[in-house]
Amino acid sequence: MANHGLIVGLDVGTNTVKVLVADVRNQQVNIIAVGLTVSHGVKRGMVVDIEATAKDIQAALDQVVEQTGVQVSEVIANIHAADIQMQHVSGTIAVQDSQHISYADVQAAVDRALQIPLAGERTVIDLQPTEFVVDDFDGVQDPNDMVGVHLTMKGLAYIGARPYLTNLRAAIERAGLTVRDFVLAPLAYTQTIPSDAEQDFGTILMDMGASQTTAMIVQDHQVKYISTFPAGSDNITRDISTVLNIGVHDADELKLNAGVATAELANAKNQLTLNVVGKETPMQISEAELAEIIQARVEQIVGKLGDRLTKVSGFEMPGGVIITGGGVALRGIEIKIAS
Repeated sequence: MANHGLIVGLDVGTNTVKVLVADVRNQQVNIIAVGLTVSHGVKRGMVVDIEATAKDIQAALDQVVEQTGVQVSEVIANIHAADIQMQHVSGTIAVQDSQHISYADVQAAVDRALQIPLAGERTVIDLQPTEFVVDDFDGVQDPNDMVGVHLTMKGLAYIGARPYLTNLRAAIERAGLTVRDFVLAPLAYTQTIPSDAEQDFGTILMDMGASQTTAMIVQDHQVKYISTFPAGSDNITRDISTVLNIGVHDADELKLNAGVATAELANAKNQLTLNVVGKETPMQISEAELAEIIQARVEQIVGKLGDRLTKVSGFEMPGGVIITGGGVALRGIEIKIAS
């Protein structure tokens, strides 16, 4: 696929499986096809049914093949920030040719840095170099072709659960595809969504997905902090379903059509008609009553992550907060997070 400029991205989520085809030419990216299907084999961001997930991937893939006429063989797969830990690493090697640092030397320094003890079923998912040191000269971004005796690579390793990657890869391969690369979602978000200035001076990104919400801090063009909370937009839907005794599908429609993240923004005079399970007569509640249910869960999510961000001075970042994910569709969510 690289020969004709096509890149295929795959996102396997709790609610949906998405495939995106982009044509990359002359540093320009054009989206030419999107495939979307309901996810059946994923729970809380983790693949729990490889066969079901493979079928969902294939279904989304069939959509983009129909749109483009191009047979896809490999994908770049998105990795969600579930249970991610960050660890500073460093590796030093003696340069093979003291007159010339090669990319082989750089790779050797990276490999040395990754020789860190990992507990249980943990593995390094990604590595973000922060700087190279050539002898005593630090702050080097690209040491290739420099002259030196010793080379040190300093960076941040992102460590996650090995079974998560293993099961995701198995589902992708079961769908008849090869994994070209894995991309950690927080790194992708922080390098593409904030402006150059926001990445430089410091910004919080909060991604509210279906089953988890992730808070990230980017500063100096590097991810400085990642924290996840195991609740998202699906939990809001289920709260509505449980409290009002209505079906999950009806609760989701109610949330999207009339939901507000804070009761202060709701219209108490606006009456909503509900089909309650086990009752023939519809029930009515106000928009404000619905907002109270939603607000309780939003406050839990934002409160937990907000406490963690406060401890690391996250809210002192001049770039403020950027909100992404499906939860952004909820009216007033940006106001609730800002407050």
